[in-house]
This record gives sequence, C-alpha cells and structure tokens, in this order.
Amino acid sequence: MNRAQMAYYNSETKKLSLTYPKVKNESLHYEFVKIQSKEEVVDENHQLINSLSLQKDFINDYEAKIKSSFNNALENLK
Repeated sequence: MNRAQMAYYNSETKKLSLTYPKVKNESLHYEFVKIQSKEEVVDENHQLINSLSLQKDFINDYEAKIKSSFNNALENLK
C-alpha cells in the first residue's frame, strides 16, 4: 500500500492542515506493518490463499486508520 495522508481545510489559516493521529500506527501516512502468518499465504503460483480473509483484515485496518485520521481532524477543528 502506498502512503497517504488526510488533510483538512483550516479556515483560520486558509491552508490545508495534515492530520497526525496520536498513535503512529493509526496514521495513513505510515505503511502497514508486515504480519507473519503461521499458515501459508500464497500457493506455488503466488496466488493468495484465503484471499477474502486477508482482504477483510486489510479493509478493517484501513478503515480504522481513516477513522483515526478523520477524528484527529475533527479534534483540531474544535
């Protein structure tokens, strides 16, 4: 996954401000940490095994990072 960063428009400074969640791992800017799996993840053709489970885990992690960045932006606007 490429790095991404959420920004919000600050009407006082008239600039975009970046979000920096309090926990580094919750930020979109940092790459996902590689997870060691006890089971085989790819087959001999390098195709994902049980890809739906892996996709679901990725989506859940990505959603948590988006929510954290969004919540950080809301806190900064208060």
